[in-house]
Amino acid sequence: MAREYALNALTSDANRDINFSVGALLRERAARDDWRDSVILQQLESGRNLGGWNDLFRRTREALADPDSLPRKAAIVLNPQSPSFDEALEDFVAELLAVLYLAALGHADIRFVVGDQRAPDLTSVHEHISYATEVKNLREPRTLSYVAFARWHRNRAAQPDVFNFSVSFLEIDDPFEDLTAQQATGVQELVDGLPERQRPSTFVVTLPGNRRVRVRVVEGDAHMMRHGPGPFLVEPIVEECKQAVVLKLLEHSRKALTQLYFADVPEDTRKLLFVRWKPPDEIAAIGEATTVRDAVAQHFEAFFREFFPNLAITIMHTLEDPADAPRPNWG
Repeated sequence: MAREYALNALTSDANRDINFSVGALLRERAARDDWRDSVILQQLESGRNLGGWNDLFRRTREALADPDSLPRKAAIVLNPQSPSFDEALEDFVAELLAVLYLAALGHADIRFVVGDQRAPDLTSVHEHISYATEVKNLREPRTLSYVAFARWHRNRAAQPDVFNFSVSFLEIDDPFEDLTAQQATGVQELVDGLPERQRPSTFVVTLPGNRRVRVRVVEGDAHMMRHGPGPFLVEPIVEECKQAVVLKLLEHSRKALTQLYFADVPEDTRKLLFVRWKPPDEIAAIGEATTVRDAVAQHFEAFFREFFPNLAITIMHTLEDPADAPRPNWG
């Protein structure tokens, strides 16, 4: 019945904006055995945290020159049968946030570009100047914390009466990089086995690759938490995160610049690279997301402007509203 709860929620008037934008795609996604791995389907099942989704889709529709292009664009970029559907949905969210960002800047005639994958994602006009915007989503690395929390939330949705205790990661070897498939499986098995641990208890697990984790489980409100770094570790963690963001940006930049400077884009068009970045929990917890973002954006923009005219870079982190993200600097 749980799947039916999620599907029935799509027909609710309160969720009409989700249904309009991606409802047909979510119904197909829900037909898969792993439907609970989808965060939005988990939330539709539980009825929680849906206001943000509806607000995002509603505001995007209102900002677009052609509101009906929203579900058409979704159908182009999201394949419900693809193993990467949920990651692609996150990338699509970045495009919607870019639409809201342009609207907050006062842009008009905001449109998705469809039909040519070589072209940028969006076009718009502001004060009689044409703009092209390419959107990139810096996904949170599939770190130990990321995989553990995702598994915990999935298990909580499926078995709330079993995963009804408190978990703390007291120590965790977790650099800002993706786990290997073997390491990710080890983390999932660790989380799956938590109900069998005596409570209260503290134990140490060594995962593949010599990743050491010290975990405490106790009776109490059902939640998982990670202890942050001590005050003397903040600076090295911030520097490590800057390096990780730079490496991610380098991965995306070549394609983004190719699309922004595609031959069919007029030379005098202003080109905006809009990047959505989800800060790792340890950076968000110590309040350093803006510090990392500002430093990386400033240096990247200065470097690229040496070679690419009419270019600006905006990095929006997920802890802020698009209207509060830095305004583009056109020099």
